[in-house]
Amino acid sequence: MSSDAIDYRADDCAARLIFRRAADKNGIGAVFLRELGEHLDRAERAADVRVIVLSAEGEHFSSGMDFRELASGPDGAERSRRLCDAYASALQRLRAIPKPVVAEIRGKVIAGGVGVAAACDLVFASREATFALPELLWGLVPAMVLPYLARRVGHHQAYRLALTSAPISAEDAHARGLVDELHAAPEAAVRRMMPRLRRLDPRAVACLKDYASRVAPIDERVIELSTRTTATLIADPDVRRRIDDFVTLNRLPWDEERGA
Repeated sequence: MSSDAIDYRADDCAARLIFRRAADKNGIGAVFLRELGEHLDRAERAADVRVIVLSAEGEHFSSGMDFRELASGPDGAERSRRLCDAYASALQRLRAIPKPVVAEIRGKVIAGGVGVAAACDLVFASREATFALPELLWGLVPAMVLPYLARRVGHHQAYRLALTSAPISAEDAHARGLVDELHAAPEAAVRRMMPRLRRLDPRAVACLKDYASRVAPIDERVIELSTRTTATLIADPDVRRRIDDFVTLNRLPWDEERGA
């Protein structure tokens, strides 16, 4: 099933959700999040789907929030809050859906894209993949990403990635636990894993995911704090100026320091 932002393809026992806005670096906007939710609902209802695989066309798995949707406008604050709420709900959905979710990653994973990867059950990546949390350079904080990233790599490692803002290699991400397996061809590795996943009892998989979520919960208090923190920072005049300058002038925050 082809759509605007994400393709849904049935393949053996898997539902493959392919991010297809390569020209926009697979940015996360309202359409992307709506389609992601619809496709996850479809995959959950399909009795023959045992595994959900996320992948992407182009050089970016995801570049994070689509700043064009966060730019100033008459309803900018409300639009930003709706987008934050939708993104937080999507991460919770990936974490809670009672089927294994596998991220198959090539290329760059940035900001909110890291949250999508971290919310998946398994992350297979090529050695060319990179991961980065550059939010502090914009005056933002990866508040909605950190709870999911911390579950994978630990609190301090997640904090360190946010604080330094520097990209890390796939090998480094693997060593820290963000990536589960490194492969020259991650899609081939996912295919090799399918026969084993197909044999798993779906009820046991659902029980395991629910149990793991209860053992290490990301509760409503944390979710509300993360969305409120992000929306408040987006509303800051300096942050809004940086976002607007990027959208209208393609100027990055660090260009200001070079006098661009």
